[in-house]
Amino acid sequence: MKKLKLMKFALVLSLFLAAATGAFAQQTIRVSGKVTDQRDEPVIAATIEGKKGKAITISDVEGNYSINVLPNDTLIVSFMGHLTREIPVNSQSVVNVELQENNKLIDEVVVVGYGQQKKVNLTGAVEVIKSDAVAKRASGQLSSMLQGLAPGVTVTQNSGQPGKDMGDIRIRGIGTINKASPLTIIDDIEGDINSIDPQMIESISVLKDAASSAIYGSRAANGVILIKTKRAKEEGVTINYNGYVGFQIPTELPQTVNAVEHMTYLNEAYRNSGKTPLYTDAYIQTYRDSMGVSKNLSLYPNTDWKRELLRGSGFQQNHFLSLMGGGKNVKVASSVGYFDQKGIIRNTGFTRYNFRINTDIKLSNRMKARIDTRVTYSNMVEPVQTIQTIFRTIPSYPANYVFKNTDGTWGEGWNNQNPVADVEEGGTTTAKNILMSINAGLNYEILEGLSIDVNYSPSFNPEYIHKFSTPVQKYNASGKALAKSVSYLDEVANRAFFHTFKALLNFNKSIMGHNISAMVGYQADYSNLTTLGAFRDDFTIPTFDVIDAGNIKNQRTSGTAYEYSLLSLFGRVNYDYQGKYLFEANIRRDGTSRFAQDSRFATFPSLSVGWRMSEEDFMQNMSDVVSNLKLRGSWGILGNQSLEGLNSYYPTKPTMNFTTGSTAYLFNGIQNLGAALTQLANEELRWEQTEMIDFGVDLQLFSKLSVSFDWYKKVTSNVLMQLDVPLTMGLLKPYQNAGKIENIGWELSIGYNTYFGKDFSFGINVGISDVMNKVLDMKLTSTSLLVNKEGYALNSLWGYEAAGLFGSQEEINSWATQFGALKPGDIKYVKQNTNNNQIGSDDEKIIGSTIPRFTYNAMVNMAWKGLDLNFLLQGVGKCDGYISTYGIMPFYNGSTIQYQHLDRYTEENKNVDAAFPRFTDGLANNIKNSSFWVKDASYLRLKNLQIGYTLPQATTRKVGVSKLRFNVSAQNLLTLTNFWKGYDVEAPVTDGGFYPQVKTITLGIDLSF
Repeated sequence: MKKLKLMKFALVLSLFLAAATGAFAQQTIRVSGKVTDQRDEPVIAATIEGKKGKAITISDVEGNYSINVLPNDTLIVSFMGHLTREIPVNSQSVVNVELQENNKLIDEVVVVGYGQQKKVNLTGAVEVIKSDAVAKRASGQLSSMLQGLAPGVTVTQNSGQPGKDMGDIRIRGIGTINKASPLTIIDDIEGDINSIDPQMIESISVLKDAASSAIYGSRAANGVILIKTKRAKEEGVTINYNGYVGFQIPTELPQTVNAVEHMTYLNEAYRNSGKTPLYTDAYIQTYRDSMGVSKNLSLYPNTDWKRELLRGSGFQQNHFLSLMGGGKNVKVASSVGYFDQKGIIRNTGFTRYNFRINTDIKLSNRMKARIDTRVTYSNMVEPVQTIQTIFRTIPSYPANYVFKNTDGTWGEGWNNQNPVADVEEGGTTTAKNILMSINAGLNYEILEGLSIDVNYSPSFNPEYIHKFSTPVQKYNASGKALAKSVSYLDEVANRAFFHTFKALLNFNKSIMGHNISAMVGYQADYSNLTTLGAFRDDFTIPTFDVIDAGNIKNQRTSGTAYEYSLLSLFGRVNYDYQGKYLFEANIRRDGTSRFAQDSRFATFPSLSVGWRMSEEDFMQNMSDVVSNLKLRGSWGILGNQSLEGLNSYYPTKPTMNFTTGSTAYLFNGIQNLGAALTQLANEELRWEQTEMIDFGVDLQLFSKLSVSFDWYKKVTSNVLMQLDVPLTMGLLKPYQNAGKIENIGWELSIGYNTYFGKDFSFGINVGISDVMNKVLDMKLTSTSLLVNKEGYALNSLWGYEAAGLFGSQEEINSWATQFGALKPGDIKYVKQNTNNNQIGSDDEKIIGSTIPRFTYNAMVNMAWKGLDLNFLLQGVGKCDGYISTYGIMPFYNGSTIQYQHLDRYTEENKNVDAAFPRFTDGLANNIKNSSFWVKDASYLRLKNLQIGYTLPQATTRKVGVSKLRFNVSAQNLLTLTNFWKGYDVEAPVTDGGFYPQVKTITLGIDLSF
C-alpha cells in the first residue's frame, strides 16, 4: 500500500515538474555546447548556470551540456582548479567553452578549524596536502603516507609490521615528554588518522602554528591535522573502483656468518680473552667437510636463521569501491574498502574493512542536514613471541645451532630458544578492533550571512585481544625431548564510548570592501573506557583456546574503568579589507576533568595578521610577474593535558590498589581483601603551555612558481612529568610541572608547475625544514642511553666519548683505568672528570642527538598524453643513530657476528681505525654506551615511484567508462645512507629487535563510470 502511494506521489510530482518546465521554456531558449580544457579534453561535471535565472546543469562524460536560459542571459561555467568564465548567450543556440587551469589558485579553499577559508587570505601556517599525493602510496596506514609531503612535518616509520607500520608524526619538533602526536580531526570530529581509507579523502590540512591551531586550544600544542572526506555532488551517479595487488620484501637485514666461520671467529674471541678455544681445529675441519654434505642436519647444521624466519608471503592487496550520486536535495557518497597485508614472517598479518556513507540533505532553502556513518573493522595477527625478540634473533643466533632436525622435529635452537618454531607453532596474538561512529549535523541559515550549525557524534570502539600460547616440543641432536613451556590464554576486552556535541554560530558580512566573518562555538567531549581481562594456563587440549578449558590454579582476572570530559568555549574573528590587509583572532577556553578544580580551566588565544602586497596599486604593473605576495605573522598560546600511563586520566588524584587472590593480605593463614595507596596525588598540576610566534612569506611568480618560507619559535613550559620521591615513601611518583622545552625552526617550500604544449605537463615541489630542539629546564634525572638534559635536545644519546681503539699496551698503561683487562684493539674512552684517573659514570656526556634535522623532500610529477610518472624523494640531513647489544656488538652474550664485524682490530691487522674492536668474550669495556657505536643516520630515500597510463577518453567512453588508468608502483625502492649495514635508518636507536621496513611493488587499476 505504501509503495502504491509513493508511486502516485512520484507521478504527480513528475507531472508538476514537467508543467513547470514547460511554462518556463516558453520564455527561454535551449543552449547546448561542449566544455573542454586547454588540451581539448572534455571537462566532466563542469557547472553551467544562468546568471539571471535559476537554471543550472553539469557537463556529461563527453563534456556536453544543455540548458534552458533567457536569450539575453550570461552563462557562468566553472570547474574546480580552473578559471570561471562568463559568456553572453546573445540568443545563440550553441556555445562551446574552453576552460583554462587556474594556476593562481586565488579561489582555492582550504579547510581550517571549524570552517574553511580562501588560501590567499590565510594568515596562519597551513600546509595543504592534495589527496592524490596520498592515494598513490601503497600503504595500510595513512600516517606513514604523509612522510615527505609537507615541510615541518616529520614522519618516522620505524616498523614495517602489518598493522603496526604507522608513521610517528611530529609537527615542528617535540615540545613535551608526554604524548607528542598531533590532533587529528576527521570531518570536524576527533578521530584516528589510521582508521580512514585514503581513497575517501578529499583534502588534508596541516595546522602548524598557533594562529591556525589555537581554535583547538588544549589539544593543539602538537599541531593539528584536518581531514575532509569526499562528498557527493550534483552530478548524477559516479562509480569508482581503485585497487592494487603486490608483494613486500625487507629493505635491510644483517648478513651473518655461516657455521664454520662462527666457530672460527668465536675461538678467536676466546683466545683474545685468555680462554681455551671452544672448538678444536679438528672438529671445525670435520664440520667444514660435513656441512652441506651430511644428511644428518642435527649434527652439522648451517642454519640461515634469516631465511628460515622470512617464510611469510608478504602479499598485499587493497580494494576500494565508491558510489556517489544524488539530486538537488539529497546527495549520498558511499564507499567500501578492503585492505589485506601478509607479513614477511608467518603468522603475521593485518586486515581492515572500511564502510562509510556521507549523506547531505537539503530540508529547505535555509536548512540542511548531514549524516555520516562509518564502520571500520580490523584484525591484526602476530606471534605470541614478541616481534622484538624474533627480529633480534636474526643478527644474534649462531648458524651452528639447528632449527629443525633431520627427522622433521623442531631442534633445540640456541640456548633452548628456537624462534622459527615459536613463530610457526608457538601460538598467536590476535587483536580485533571495531570502530562505529555517527556524525549528524544540522545547519540553519537564520538570516543572510548568519547561520547556526549543531552537531552530535557518538562512537563506539570495542577491542578484543586474544593471546594463546601453545607449547612447542623441541628435541636435541640425540632425539631427546626437551621440557616444554606451559600453554596459556590471556584475553583482554577493551570498550570505549566517545561523545562529542558542538554548536557553532557563523556570521559573514561584506561592506564596501570590508569583509568580516565571525564564529562562536561550544563543544562538549566525553569518553568512557573500560577494560576486562582473564588469564588461565595449562590447557589440557592445546587447540581448544577457551578460558574455561584452562587450569583454575593460576587464573587471574582484572578490570579497570576510566572516564574523561572536556568542555570548551571558542571563537574566531576574521577581517580583511579588499583582500589586502588581513587579520584573525582566535580564543578558546577549555576545562578538563583531568585537573583539580582550581586549575581545571585555561584560556588559549592567538592573533595573526597578513598583508597581500601584490594587491596594492603600486604592484599592479607587475601582476603578470608577481601573481601573489603575502607577508604574515602570528602569535598564540596552546595547551596540553594528555599524559602517558595508567593514571593519565586522574593525575591529581591518589591511586589505590585492591588486593585480591595471591596479593591479598594473610592473617592467620586466611586471605583478607584490602586496599593500599599506590601513588601520590598532586592537586596543583597545571596545563602544559606552548607559546609560539611565526613569521612567513608566500610568493607566486608567473602563476607557475610558488615559494613559501616560515620561521618560528615555540616554547613549552610546565611540562608534565613524574619526578622521583624518596623510596622510603613506598609510593609511585606523582606528576609535576617541572620542565621547559624550546623549538626554533624554519621551513621552505618551492613549487613549479607548467605545460609544454598541449601534451606534456611537469610539476615539482621541493621542501626543506629544520628544527633545533633544546631542553631549557628539566628537573627529571636520567642516566640511561636516552636522556633529557638541560641545554641539549630531547632524547639525546648519553655515554662515554670514545677516542678510537688502543694501539699498544704502552698506550693502555698511560691511559686512565677503564673496565676489565684491556689489550690493544679495545675501545678507549676520554676522561671528562679530571679529579681522578678512573673512567666512571662521572665521565659520561651527551654523545649524539636522535632528533632529525634538515628534513627534505622532492615530489615530481610528469605526464605526456596518457602516460604519467611521479616519484617522491625524502630524507634527513642530520641525525645520530645507535645500534646496541645483540644488534651490533660482536659475540654479545655469546651471540654470533655479522660480516661487517670482520673489519676489526687483529694481531695481524693492527688497525686502530677499524670499524670494530678486537673480538672478545664478555669484555665489559667494549659494550659500554659510547660514541663508538653512534652512527650517522642521515639518508636519502626513494619513498615512492609510480608509472601510470590512462586510456584516452575517446576510447573508454565507447564502453561507458569515464576513466581507466593502470599503474605500477614501488615503495622504499632505494635508500642511500652511511648507517649500520643491515638496519633500517628510520629506526636509528635499537638493539636490532624491530620489524624492518619493507619494499613494496604493486600493480593497480583506477576505473570510473
